[in-house]
Amino acid sequence: FVRNRLTIYASPEDRALKLSTFLFRSSHRVGQLQPGDLSANTQEVFSTLGSVDAIVYDGERTDKFGHSYFMSNPRVSADLVELVVNNTLPGTPRRPLIRTSKVTWAFPES
Repeated sequence: FVRNRLTIYASPEDRALKLSTFLFRSSHRVGQLQPGDLSANTQEVFSTLGSVDAIVYDGERTDKFGHSYFMSNPRVSADLVELVVNNTLPGTPRRPLIRTSKVTWAFPES
């Protein structure tokens, strides 16, 4: 069902998404995904498809709400640009992410 690559950038400390969760009385937002939130079965399905990746940014907030980390953090924005412009897979030299589960990735420590 996923024909092209689907990449989700998530930040568990995103305060804007926490507010949204409260306002709309929902349990989770995709942008707050953590590796443990995906069941083994879900990870297996996504892994079999081979086109779903979740990139978890767990670094320092660079703005008041932690919602624009993808623009204000050079490592995250460089990764996003490499993905969009060159369709580079995670875990390659140009996108040196660390695999944390079958479909989740994290930024290496500085």
